[in-house]
Amino acid sequence: MHSLLAALANPRVSLHTHETLSDPDPPPVGGSFSFMPSSDPLFIWIAGNPLGASWADALERTLARAPAGSTLLCWSGTLADGLFDGDFRNWTRPGKAAFDRWLDATRTRLGSHVGGHRLGIVAHHTHILSDVSSQMRLWHELHEHEIATVLHPAALIAPSMVRDLNDHLTRAISMVGPRCTLCILEDITAAGDRIPWGTGALPHQQVHALLREFLPPSTPLFVSEPPFFR
Repeated sequence: MHSLLAALANPRVSLHTHETLSDPDPPPVGGSFSFMPSSDPLFIWIAGNPLGASWADALERTLARAPAGSTLLCWSGTLADGLFDGDFRNWTRPGKAAFDRWLDATRTRLGSHVGGHRLGIVAHHTHILSDVSSQMRLWHELHEHEIATVLHPAALIAPSMVRDLNDHLTRAISMVGPRCTLCILEDITAAGDRIPWGTGALPHQQVHALLREFLPPSTPLFVSEPPFFR
């Protein structure tokens, strides 16, 4: 299925998960994305739950060593104990309030830093930003204020949505694709497990056609392989 993607003109980025930012004790599930074959990070993944107690420290460590102009990537966060467990509160008032507090604090911290960084928030169907609608609301509110949108189609697909993949993927890619700063391609099993692109349940030819139509050719594309960031 990588042969389909070869026809896309989008620049590719690679993920480095250790020693990328000269960290003597690099987090096992963080890392940075950079244009191949450049070694300078373009996107830096901050692992874990942004609403968790340790995430702010991870942000500080990242800011201390991130090249100027990098886009810092993270999930939108969850009130659940496990990162992908899901929690009904994520989609009600407590989840929105927690997300707003975190985003205000993070934007304030980035605004006080001299690196000129942007924040790219990745949606996931179990998190507070869980669907295209929530991504688009955030884009309309903050895309002019250093908040980047990331297209990750597989992350938006819950197991219950697999039977209607075509409709969900069309909506996600047609809406988020023209507005995103990065596109991440992973695959999923019918049960929703993350697996390498091209090996799972997604309709790969349809995704390719949608990307060709809606993803600007200058938008970087990351084709995910294990170990997956989380």
